[in-house]
Amino acid sequence: DVSTEDLLSGEAGSFIKLLTVTSQLGGSVATGFVNTISMVSHSIPYLSTYNAKTGYGGGFGLTKSAGAMTRALRHMKNFKLETLTHMQELTAKDSKGNPTPEALALQTKYGITQDEAQVLLEATEQGVLQAAQFNALVGTARGGLMANKNLAGVVRGWMKVFSYTEQLNRRTTFLAAYRLQRDKLQAAGDLTQNEIQKSAEEFAIRAVNTSQGEYGMFNRPAMARGNVLQYIFMYKQFV
Repeated sequence: DVSTEDLLSGEAGSFIKLLTVTSQLGGSVATGFVNTISMVSHSIPYLSTYNAKTGYGGGFGLTKSAGAMTRALRHMKNFKLETLTHMQELTAKDSKGNPTPEALALQTKYGITQDEAQVLLEATEQGVLQAAQFNALVGTARGGLMANKNLAGVVRGWMKVFSYTEQLNRRTTFLAAYRLQRDKLQAAGDLTQNEIQKSAEEFAIRAVNTSQGEYGMFNRPAMARGNVLQYIFMYKQFV
């Protein structure tokens, strides 16, 4: 006998979730627009405020944070920045370890510096800037139905607006947070350039995961893992 829990946790359950997500969030410019609101409702408040008791936030102030987000949004809007291969082109170096002319041209095009390009590449490689919410909702990170390349292509195309805006949120938040923290540490003058870059990158990753969400299975309560209650919890982090 197959239990209801086993059924919902298997391929049938995956199909139900996939159908639900693509029906509600796919093919819609409106959902993509709503997705971008989190930059205002989540990212800017995180960067502008600071809670000394919990260590939450950046404490950069509303004006500076909003300005940094606006500038980063302008620089991170290109679709190509979603892909790892393009980020590698953006950070390519010659035999002497210097940026290639092509990489410098791309950096100028996007309005970013060499160190910003490098940390963006590293965050992309780590998956921090990928469409984590999209992957969690449709199950692309775990295979299943999405292991079918034809189906996966159709779903990604149908969900393109939603996944693009999620990645845009994460890239924009990351770059704004990195710049704010880097400039703050440089002004203090207590660390080397490598230490500043590393510390700013860590802060930026924390800003993204805190304000835009960490959708890994480990970040869900036990009730939301592998049983019927996972469907009730499906959009909880999204809210």
